Amino acid sequence: MVTEGRSPVAAAAISGSFWWPTDVNHCRDGRARVESSTVNNNGDLTFDGPLSQPKPSNLQRQLDREIIAPLWTDMDNTVSGTISYRQVTSGRFLLAASNNINQYFPNLNFTASWLFIATWDKVPYYNNLQSRCSYQIVLVSGGSLSFVMMNYGNISSTDHRFQAGYGTINSTYYFSIPVSDENKLFNSSNVNVPGRWAFRVDGGPEEGNPLTLFDSTQ
Repeated sequence: MVTEGRSPVAAAAISGSFWWPTDVNHCRDGRARVESSTVNNNGDLTFDGPLSQPKPSNLQRQLDREIIAPLWTDMDNTVSGTISYRQVTSGRFLLAASNNINQYFPNLNFTASWLFIATWDKVPYYNNLQSRCSYQIVLVSGGSLSFVMMNYGNISSTDHRFQAGYGTINSTYYFSIPVSDENKLFNSSNVNVPGRWAFRVDGGPEEGNPLTLFDSTQ
């Protein structure tokens, strides 16, 4: 589902086997297969229904939602900018994602079979129509392995409060990107690629760079 302005307008079923960490009691092995997602206009992707809340909560303690938030703040795509998503099951993007994940997480011998790409392109902040923000979430899966990449283009400055990172129900798994100014996201990274953050999210054993694993102790 994509929310435009503040109203949901389209549904997005997850066609790949994307695994997400969770402490929900009925889920086995501390993870669950994601079946649907909502791309929200305010800069986040949720797995448990739409989220219209423009003022971000603390991802570590307060939210209690299944959320990936590359730039959660008060956005307004009703006057300019575009928000889009697509799923990829073949072609050069799968090869590129496979190469990226194997670079960031060595020794996994990973092959991507599915991508979900959500893009906020030149979307302005609410009440600041001259601003422009471009960023992206890429969900990557192959076999039993799943990853998230966040990509940042140009991000305008704002006085709005923002959050960048992820959170889960019960807040057991979470991470906030440690930047104080949103326009510094363009140069931030945990994989030595400016403007990119990558996380392994399937709840598997620690393989690859430990700084990029889903872990509430980070």
